[in-house]
Amino acid sequence: MHALNLRTCLATLAITALASLNAGAQTSAASATWNTFASQSERPSTTAPQGLAKLVLLRPPSPQDATFPADILIDGRYLTSLLPGGFAEAQVCPGSRLLEMAGQGTSGLNFRPRLPVLAQLEQTTYIVVQAPSAKSPMRSDLNADEANVLLKDLRRQSHAVSRVLPPLSCPTPAPEAPAQTVQIAPPPPPPPPLPALPAPVLPSAPEPKPPKRYTLSAEMLFAFGGSQPKHLAERGRREIMALAKQLQEDLQASDVVLVQGHTDPTGSAGLNQRLSAERADTVRGILLSQGIPARQVRAQGLGSSELLVKDCALLHPKRDARIACDLPNRRVEITVAPSKN
Repeated sequence: MHALNLRTCLATLAITALASLNAGAQTSAASATWNTFASQSERPSTTAPQGLAKLVLLRPPSPQDATFPADILIDGRYLTSLLPGGFAEAQVCPGSRLLEMAGQGTSGLNFRPRLPVLAQLEQTTYIVVQAPSAKSPMRSDLNADEANVLLKDLRRQSHAVSRVLPPLSCPTPAPEAPAQTVQIAPPPPPPPPLPALPAPVLPSAPEPKPPKRYTLSAEMLFAFGGSQPKHLAERGRREIMALAKQLQEDLQASDVVLVQGHTDPTGSAGLNQRLSAERADTVRGILLSQGIPARQVRAQGLGSSELLVKDCALLHPKRDARIACDLPNRRVEITVAPSKN
């Protein structure tokens, strides 16, 4: 009888200890946080490495700016999702570099801005980033003194992993061949001029209109995992209706509006394809309800085949950080272009 009571007490103590360990682990996991900015003490270096150039991007906060991240790409490679109050830097090869912004504007809509920047050898170029809806979303006319004033109130962006790695080497321009003196015989005298004829006037062909692209965050439009009109958030409906009003003012009879849905790589390929196609169809339906001709609007689901940010699952094992990293991938893109394009 005493042995039975002893075994019962030991079993009770073991169950109590195991429950305490599980509660401590859950509390530790719940208290984990994900930092968007680095420490205030982290400052960009003032010099560029030997043989390279440096780009420093600053996004000072302003009352008119939204809190949406501005996804920055350099020569097609993802650098960071820059928020107001943050800065980021990249080491690149000298020469002409193309900066692109693929993030959300204050209204949730944006035409992807582009800015060519001439990166000088072993020098730092400063670029100011604003909301994509601003008149000048990116500009590079900032000198070092002006940049240092802004940098005092900014912190390094640290929540995303850059795909712009410092180059191991850069191509060097070929040396110019030494000039050679060549004796050239004088040309023969020109023939007598012919009477001038009036030049024919030919009609000039109109330049093709460049495509316009608008990006809408899928999470701003739909509830999580939703794709039908009943899952559409009121804010998302207003954004689509605002875009429809803008299209009615700018759309030409020869234009085609292509609505493309995109998802992140979470889940199966079949589920992502269906979800992206249904979201594109829902957005198309609202555009049609606002008077956009059905013959000019097409919908297409691309699943997770065109990711802006890759490897989030490998770089961020924790679910909350992975979901935040994949934010730029969950989107609906609307492209307006002439039908021949």
